[in-house]
Amino acid sequence: SDADRYIIWSGIVLFNIFGLFGNANVIFAHYRLKALRTKYGILLTLLVSAHTICLLYELLGIAYDASGIPIIRRTCFYVFSPYLFINCLQIALMAAISTDLLISIAAPLRHRSMSTTPYLTMLISPGIVYGIAVLSMG
Repeated sequence: SDADRYIIWSGIVLFNIFGLFGNANVIFAHYRLKALRTKYGILLTLLVSAHTICLLYELLGIAYDASGIPIIRRTCFYVFSPYLFINCLQIALMAAISTDLLISIAAPLRHRSMSTTPYLTMLISPGIVYGIAVLSMG
């Protein structure tokens, strides 16, 4: 019923407000504080940025639902394919953060000596490949 939809939309909007506020604070802190620009900090900021995009797509979903205009399956896929890709990337970023923690505990000297850009590229690449693979199966 319409009441159920309004309750669901309200919940999504409420969580979006809190989520976007928290994400903006993390991104702002990363921008302002050089001490947070570590390997872990960069991974966390990437995760928060991806989550921000997901939250904005949730609002887009509400807009489509509220408009009442039927959406064709093909159009829906093209509109929401970035959301699907970012969701896959988020999963991989969570795994990358866990892997980074494992490496930093198991081999702390090697972790510190690794160059940041190649290290993060190595951790993030599987997520990008996974996202592209999921999209290609569309």
